[in-house]
Amino acid sequence: MSSKIYTGGGDKGTTSLVDGSRISKSSLRLKTYGTIDELNSNIGFLLAVLEDHGNKELFTPDIKFLLSVQNDLFVIGSHLACEDDSSKEKLPEFSTSRIEGIEKQIDHLANLLPEVTEFILPGGTIPAAAAHICRTLCRRTERLVVELHEESKFDNNFIIYFNRLSDYLYTFARYINHQMSHKEMVWKKPEAGE
Repeated sequence: MSSKIYTGGGDKGTTSLVDGSRISKSSLRLKTYGTIDELNSNIGFLLAVLEDHGNKELFTPDIKFLLSVQNDLFVIGSHLACEDDSSKEKLPEFSTSRIEGIEKQIDHLANLLPEVTEFILPGGTIPAAAAHICRTLCRRTERLVVELHEESKFDNNFIIYFNRLSDYLYTFARYINHQMSHKEMVWKKPEAGE
């Protein structure tokens, strides 16, 4: 016998945190970890797009890395969905080595790309466009994490993580277009009178 997907517990506009306390669904904390979930879902979409519209073999290391990012997001989200310090101790630990891992990925990909001399417009191939959507959503997540951090102090490394992750997603979008032989679209300053 399976359990029901709906409980009715949130029908009055509140939800439970990991520690069991209830908060409004309009709270900054819920908006923050809800946006992390949205980012995670979009990364899942990016992975699906890479498999369907990219060359899966070409991006195998990147797919593996993005799967590890999805796990990171789940861990960070669980920490932000918990206010009680004793309950946080039971959660999976977030390692700062994950930030270093992102930096290594950025450096690796950047070394394979031409230098940026102009503003890059988001788009190009379908997988690159999906990566750019993840990048902009990651920036929104970062802004919410910063705002929540100002209200309720927690590990500052979460802020650093999202800052690096958005840089990675930008670099990865460029890398996808490069690997798929798609010329990058660049911003053109409008001519006078246009």
